[in-house]
Amino acid sequence: NIDAEHLAHYGSFGALEEAFLNFMASVPFYGLVVACLDDPVVARLLPRVTRRVTTYGLNPGADWLATDIRFEGERSYFSVQKNGVHFCNVSLPLAGAHMVRNTLAAIAAAYELRVESGTIVNSLCDFAGVSRRSEVIARDAGVLVLDDYGHHPTEIRCTLEAIKNGHVAAWRSQFGENGRLLVVFQPHRYSRTRELFSEFLTAFSAADEVVITEIYPAGEEPIAGVSGRLLAEALQHPKIFFAEALADISQYLAARVHPGDVVLTLGAGNVCQVAYELKGMLIQEAGQQMGQETTGRRSELSASTTVNPIQLAH
Repeated sequence: NIDAEHLAHYGSFGALEEAFLNFMASVPFYGLVVACLDDPVVARLLPRVTRRVTTYGLNPGADWLATDIRFEGERSYFSVQKNGVHFCNVSLPLAGAHMVRNTLAAIAAAYELRVESGTIVNSLCDFAGVSRRSEVIARDAGVLVLDDYGHHPTEIRCTLEAIKNGHVAAWRSQFGENGRLLVVFQPHRYSRTRELFSEFLTAFSAADEVVITEIYPAGEEPIAGVSGRLLAEALQHPKIFFAEALADISQYLAARVHPGDVVLTLGAGNVCQVAYELKGMLIQEAGQQMGQETTGRRSELSASTTVNPIQLAH
């Protein structure tokens, strides 16, 4: 997909589109461009591509099409058609429509490289994903902790929807319907937060609670009127919290989570440290006896926690 991203570098969305067209034009004459037909910008640019193209997606007009899609827990199941003819059935240990699209792209590339369909299917069935993409950090004390690199509003929406329908649904089936999706989001770059501010406002609707941290600068200087606190105050969500210090969040979460909850740390900076710190706390809790000892620890954490993320009124 092509989204409004890194515009501080490209200068305009039109220049970004030209960069993608130039990139596709750099493919050797014998090569292949694998393009997502579901993305309206990509679809609009395809007539201008001068190289051989194959398309993929959930759009019926795609060369590589996923059909009969269903999500069960943390897995995705679907059939693949090539130019209207059945090619294979896929069982993927990753949830979400965006993962289905990514898989179609991989299948199209593998087919072009003459990988046999059986090898493709078997490889996908065992694929464990990649680091920092819905990566499982912990399954302790009845709490599932995930980490994801997503930092653009489009990524955030896709990731949260996939986790809600996949991991959260599976976790609730084990621990009951009270399980929540708690998201810790660290905005990445002042410029991106400013440019995509309005898009961020509705990106977290699939979460039950959201903690916003201060912006990870990634080498940028602060921009006046742009901050994590201001983003938290503007977000359209009933349960928004703001945490000034990243180091305090894991302790805050450890005092709040209960069996059945899914915690997701989200962002391209160092927010993943929250997931690993929380993992250590949950392992410690899982090793303790149930009952008053655990309850006492939660009360102690609640009392000693220095972070008091402010629940913002809308």
